[in-house]
Amino acid sequence: MKIIVLNGSPKGPINVTIQYVAYIQKRYPEHELKVYHVAQ
Repeated sequence: MKIIVLNGSPKGPINVTIQYVAYIQKRYPEHELKVYHVAQ
């Protein structure tokens, strides 16, 4: 499955969304995740 994450948090790499994406990547390596930082 392909998943796109639009991260709008100004907190950078410490925000909850990015931590959750990292967990998903480790837990489900067969899925493709792309993260776009739209707040920058």
